[in-house]
Amino acid sequence: MLDAYLTADGTVYDTDFLVGLAELMETIEDWPAEPKGVTWGSANYGTDDYADKYLPGHTTDPLAAVLNGMARNTEASLAYLAPEDYNSEDGVWIPSAQAKKRMEMLTNREWTDLSMEGLSAVFAAASASRSPSAENTGTPSGTENSQRATWATANGITILEAQDIPAHGQTKHNIGIMLGNCGRELIGIATNGPISPGVSSAFPGTQITFAGGNEESLKKAIAHLLYEISDSPEANYEIARGTTAYTATRTSTYMTESNSSITTIQALYKQQADVMNLLSLLGQEKADDAYNGAMAASTLLSLVPGLGAPATLANAGLTVSGAPQVDVTRHAGDTGLLGAAYTNAFNAGLINNPPDPDATSWYSVDTNGGHHITLETDEQVTDFNGWLSAGAGDTPDAMNNLTNASIAMGTQNWTDPDAFKDAYGGDDW
Repeated sequence: MLDAYLTADGTVYDTDFLVGLAELMETIEDWPAEPKGVTWGSANYGTDDYADKYLPGHTTDPLAAVLNGMARNTEASLAYLAPEDYNSEDGVWIPSAQAKKRMEMLTNREWTDLSMEGLSAVFAAASASRSPSAENTGTPSGTENSQRATWATANGITILEAQDIPAHGQTKHNIGIMLGNCGRELIGIATNGPISPGVSSAFPGTQITFAGGNEESLKKAIAHLLYEISDSPEANYEIARGTTAYTATRTSTYMTESNSSITTIQALYKQQADVMNLLSLLGQEKADDAYNGAMAASTLLSLVPGLGAPATLANAGLTVSGAPQVDVTRHAGDTGLLGAAYTNAFNAGLINNPPDPDATSWYSVDTNGGHHITLETDEQVTDFNGWLSAGAGDTPDAMNNLTNASIAMGTQNWTDPDAFKDAYGGDDW
């Protein structure tokens, strides 16, 4: 019943209330067992009178119910998993004994298929604050909030990777949201490179190994989770959407501080193409969902005024609340990735003759002079592709190095899913 109350559509509870309630629920040591054989969307709720006593489809675990409610309040998720502490100094957050003890409790707790929805949801919500958003663009090491969120996410990856991920329900979607907020790490996985490449403008945000995380074990855990959820259309969609937006932000940040050129955009988007190719390899028939996720990445991007020229892009983190439905009727292929890459090119002043925004369905310029590409309708996609075919605003460099390459420029580091498993020690996956 508690799970139903806390997850009712449109309901968001106060941070202090949720954190306090979760602390109370931690003290409860016994609750009704959830019967085996529970399935979603049918009348199979076990062999006893479970459905007469409890609400089918909702966990009986009181803490999991609160965690599920927290997922609709990212501030509450972060406050519970990685609370602000007195021992944070000079902008560097340090996890307290309380925070570590809570992670130990979540690690050792027994999770069912139903209760795991709350567990995965609270980590997905907290991961949204990792994003190199407007408040921390230009600070490669991230803000205190991004440090807290990164430490929580690293623990979430480890805890969830140790579970048997259920085939049904929202857990895979939630994990996809969490991994979609792990842009630098997914790039490392896809390129078979480091997931903590050091602090630089090329990789804005906080490293996943912040506050003592082990890179090798985290890398294998991320690869395992990616493999386990690769059959989920929703997860593939979220990962592509989040990592494409991250690539747009890191490209913008890097060009603001270093070299602004089409070649730079091409080099950084090649790594995002590697991510897309990996999603296609693992997801196979779910590949279109990844392409559609890249198409939707533009909804996460915004311009940060006043940080110098070229204009700097920031991206909002993926959240559980308000996550879009996967639209399987949208457009597969390169268009979504190209839209993000050309957003970088426009804002860096690299397109020779931009179109007239008043006469263009897909292109706009805001009051701060920021350029935006919107690819939400068939008309916008058709018009954008027509503009590319006509010469991309008389910009041969963009035509030769962006339009004619795109996802095809990515590297296939593995021949099949089994090769990926072998690369990351997945014999027992």
